[in-house]
Amino acid sequence: NLDMCSAQPWNLAKDAKLREAIARDVDGKGLVVPWFPAVVDGVPAYWGCLNNPVYQENVRQRVRDAAAAGCKGLHVDCANMTAGNILCSYGGCYCPSCMEAVKKYVRNKYSRQQLSDMGINDLDAWDFVTEVKRVAGTAQELPKVIASGRLEQQVPLFRDFRSFVAQSNRVWLEELATLTKQLGGRDAGYSVNAMSI
Repeated sequence: NLDMCSAQPWNLAKDAKLREAIARDVDGKGLVVPWFPAVVDGVPAYWGCLNNPVYQENVRQRVRDAAAAGCKGLHVDCANMTAGNILCSYGGCYCPSCMEAVKKYVRNKYSRQQLSDMGINDLDAWDFVTEVKRVAGTAQELPKVIASGRLEQQVPLFRDFRSFVAQSNRVWLEELATLTKQLGGRDAGYSVNAMSI
């Protein structure tokens, strides 16, 4: 059973790179898993970011370690990750890895003219976080503003951001399924607690 929402505080406490690979709110603060109260050496159970290569490798290694210990299948818990994060108490991950990846996603979807028509003349200079904060105000207000629909109305590409995080989660789960079969054979079990993906 692999809990995808956190690398666990005991791992985070001893690995500075892993502590940097966490999900962040619009103010750059780490997102703490609200139902996981454990704290180790002052480090809580931060929500990991699945668009961060360091966090991705941490998860892959945990799957490899489990397979080496004899596990014949993988169950992924909290598999909705950042997609679910948008729907619950945080409103998504706004870390540098996510912001870089969403710009790549948008660049592949829209032409320069289409972006210009949305008021984005220079995608590299465009700051998605600033635009979200302009409408939402604070990280605490963000989930309410998302639920109201105002962000999709007032922030160009917020709907694309939602699509991007859902797609990146699906791609990641497919990678884990492939890794599970590679390590455990074609008959290795694989399941996810996907909820709203």
